Amino acid sequence: MLLPVDGSEGALAAVRQVIAMHDGHPQPGSFRVDLLNVQHSVPGDVSTFVAGATLQDYHHERSAEDMAAARALLDAAKVPYTVHTRVGDAPAVIADTARELGSEQIVMGSRGLGAIAGALMGSVTTETLRLSPVEVVIAKG
Repeated sequence: MLLPVDGSEGALAAVRQVIAMHDGHPQPGSFRVDLLNVQHSVPGDVSTFVAGATLQDYHHERSAEDMAAARALLDAAKVPYTVHTRVGDAPAVIADTARELGSEQIVMGSRGLGAIAGALMGSVTTETLRLSPVEVVIAKG
């Protein structure tokens, strides 16, 4: 199961959903969670002047901050997980990571924009639904 998180309340609702799924699973020991955080790419004009290692450190620090609350909830519930940090366009990276890891399902939060705002502004959740090779469960935050 792929669990993309960004530190938002919607993402934490997805974490709570995954915990409930784990607790209700007939074989909790076989329940695998891949916790994913996707960081935005730095514009090319910035990355030209910043060392690659520095950018990598920046993305890992931001990712750790974005995943801290999710990891705390999963740890408290004793749900095992593996951490993944990627950089790029979130919907595409989420779909690609699901393929790469052989995920059977993606559970993610919704920021609750509503249909009109989501259509006008675009939405990571909506685009992930379009690109995903597997079922996407949306936990409303």
